[in-house]
Amino acid sequence: MEFAGYWATGDVAVTDSADTPVSLYRRPGSCLLAVVNTAKRDRAVAMELDLDSLGLAPPVTLTDLLTGEALAEDTNLIRMPVSRRNFRLVNAKREQH
Repeated sequence: MEFAGYWATGDVAVTDSADTPVSLYRRPGSCLLAVVNTAKRDRAVAMELDLDSLGLAPPVTLTDLLTGEALAEDTNLIRMPVSRRNFRLVNAKREQH
């Protein structure tokens, strides 16, 4: 398993605000993304993923790890709410056929 802190994710996982950094844990076929909202207000976060750099070839499913909510499928752009001073854990997983 490989860890990349928010200071080292580069263009692999990019959000639309400096208030929402992303750290990740990566292993073959899956990636756990920790999206943190450091702002004092709730945010609608847009996060762009470089699936190739993450080693995730389609089909890929993106879900909230804590709630099981499906966030996206076969896309590199996710939009999701993140409460103020809170986080979301996004599981990105390559589907096996």
